[in-house]
Amino acid sequence: MSLTSYLKGTTEKEKEFCSIIKRIQPSSAEFSTLTNKLAFSSLLNIKVPYKLDYAYQAMRVGTAFDYLARFQVAQVIRNNKEKVYIDMVAEKFFILFGRNRIEEKLLNNLKVEFEKAIEIVKGFIYSDKEIDRTIIYYANYLAKLEQCSRSFMLPKNGAESLLNNVEENIENDLFKLCITFKECFVDKIVSTESTVIFNPNFGKCSLLVGGADADIYIDGTLYDFKVTNKYNYKGKDIQQIMAYYLFHQMNLKFNDYSSSFVPRYKEPFEITKVAIYLARYGEINYIDTSYIDEGTKEKCIEDIIKLFKDDDYIKECIRNKGRLELREKDNKGKLVKEEKEQLKIKLDELSKREDEIVIVTPNGTTFHTNEQCISLIRSKNKIKVKVCDAIKENKINKCKNCDL
Repeated sequence: MSLTSYLKGTTEKEKEFCSIIKRIQPSSAEFSTLTNKLAFSSLLNIKVPYKLDYAYQAMRVGTAFDYLARFQVAQVIRNNKEKVYIDMVAEKFFILFGRNRIEEKLLNNLKVEFEKAIEIVKGFIYSDKEIDRTIIYYANYLAKLEQCSRSFMLPKNGAESLLNNVEENIENDLFKLCITFKECFVDKIVSTESTVIFNPNFGKCSLLVGGADADIYIDGTLYDFKVTNKYNYKGKDIQQIMAYYLFHQMNLKFNDYSSSFVPRYKEPFEITKVAIYLARYGEINYIDTSYIDEGTKEKCIEDIIKLFKDDDYIKECIRNKGRLELREKDNKGKLVKEEKEQLKIKLDELSKREDEIVIVTPNGTTFHTNEQCISLIRSKNKIKVKVCDAIKENKINKCKNCDL
C-alpha cells in the first residue's frame, strides 16, 4: 500500500480520503507554466518521444530518471550535496532481502555494486561532468533495487538479473531526458544557493497511507516528476501532490520532526508552490498554494484526522496538541542560539580565507561579492579587499542584493 494505490479509491476509507483531497484540487486552468504556455495542453511540444517497448521499461525509466534528476540538481547546489545519496530507498533493499532470500555470494556482489554506485554518484555531484553511460547504468541499478524495495518482491527472472546491463533503448531514453532536464529545469531554476530536499518524506503522515514521498523540494516548491508521454491534466497526479501538501501542513501543525520539512530547532520548510514537471516535454506546470482557502484547508486536515482517528500517530497528535505552544516557544529559543553558533562558525571560516576578493565601503558593515550590486551604485569609496580582511574590520554581513 502507498499513497498512489490509496488514491485509487478501492475501499470506503480510500474513497473518503480521495473526496477530502478533491476539495482543494485545482483545475488545469489554475496552473501556470514556466514558458507561459497553456498548462497541460497540446501547445506543449514533446522533446523526448516515447520509444520504449514494454511497460516495465517505462517504470524503470521513471524511477531511474528520478535518481538522475536529483544527481543533476545536487551537482549545482553548494550545501547538502551529500543528502542526495544518504538514506536512499534503494538501500532499503539490503534490509528487506537478506541471506534468507538471496544466496550469500550474490548478495555480496549486489552490495559491492551498490557501494560502487555511491562512489560514482559522489564523483558526479562534486564535478562538472556531463551525464554519461556510467552514471546512467548505476541510476538504472539503483532504480531496480528501489522497485524491489517498494514492491517487496525480487525480479521474476532472479536477483542476479539486477546486475544486467541497461537495455539500449532505456539508456538512450534516459540520456535524452537528462539533457532536456538540464536545459529546461536545472539551468532555469536551480542555483548554487538553492534550498533543496531530496526525496522528501512526510513523516508519520506517510504511514497513514502506507508510504508517501515526493521527488524533490527546491526553494519553496514541491516538484513531482512525470515521465509519461501524455501531456494532459490527470486528476490522480494532481490529487497526489495535493495530498503531499496536506500532509506537509499536518507535519507543521503537529511538529512532526520525523518529516523532512520539520527539522528540530530550525524553521520549518514552507511549501509555497506545487508543481508537476513533464519530463518528455521539459515543462513545469505549477500553482501557488495561496489559492487554497484557509478554512477549507483546516477542514480537510480535521477530516483526515477523523478518518484515521484509530491510528497511533493521530492519537499522539491529539494528545500532544495542548503542549505544542510550549514546545514552539522552547524551539524558537534554541533556534536563535543555533543561528548564533552557525554565524560564528561561518565567520571563523571566512576569516581564514585569502583567496576571495570582496568589495567594501569605509563605514559599512557589509561585504559585497558583486561589483555591480545595486547597493553600491551611490557609494563613491569602494574598496577591494580579501574577505578575511573584511571580516577583521567587522564587515561581517554578506550583501543579499549581490545575487539579484
